[in-house]
Amino acid sequence: MRILAVDDDPDFVAVFLDTLNHLGYSDVNPAMSGAEALDLIKKAPQSFDCCILDIQMPGMNGIELCRHIRALPSYADVPIVMNTVMSDKRYIDDAFAAGATDYLTKPIDETEIKSRLGVVQLLVSERRRSGIGTVTPGGQAPALPSYGFHDSIPMKRIDGGIDVLAMENYLNALGLFRALSVVAVGVHVTNGREIYDMEGGAVFGDVMLDVATCIADCRSRRR
Repeated sequence: MRILAVDDDPDFVAVFLDTLNHLGYSDVNPAMSGAEALDLIKKAPQSFDCCILDIQMPGMNGIELCRHIRALPSYADVPIVMNTVMSDKRYIDDAFAAGATDYLTKPIDETEIKSRLGVVQLLVSERRRSGIGTVTPGGQAPALPSYGFHDSIPMKRIDGGIDVLAMENYLNALGLFRALSVVAVGVHVTNGREIYDMEGGAVFGDVMLDVATCIADCRSRRR
């Protein structure tokens, strides 16, 4: 798994790279700033499989960097893990709204990193099997993925949208008491099964994203 690790603290980067290497992740590319990270992404012969970002950095912070990475067609579904000392709810909210997949707080906990990156590795393996994210940087956006009717559909193209795994990680990052302040609302598409049976998984996924976009737009206009 090819990892891009971004942090402006050279001492932390040295310890973090050593930890990742000990866990078997040897293909790790460090960057000391958001600008350097984007330059590495641009010049990389193939997309990174995972990005690990600090939040507090001079110039472009990690949340801004996350938004820039998510805007790249070949990084729409690449796992992005925030690894930071910032534990306030507003940072957690902003990180997941920007497209983060997971959120870890420093200092380094080798057991936790091993567990979280194990999940990321499964995601990367699934993306490779499905052919998602195989375009090179600067290439064309991948073809629409095909979903099963009961599959979770990534919502990262929706402003502020997150997928099911990211939602689980968001609630875990908040903790029990802060999670009690979160309100969840379900929307049922009555002819969803009919759309899937008639048009197939690719069109179904795109239609569900259109529905989510309309809901997000309506919410934005009411604020």
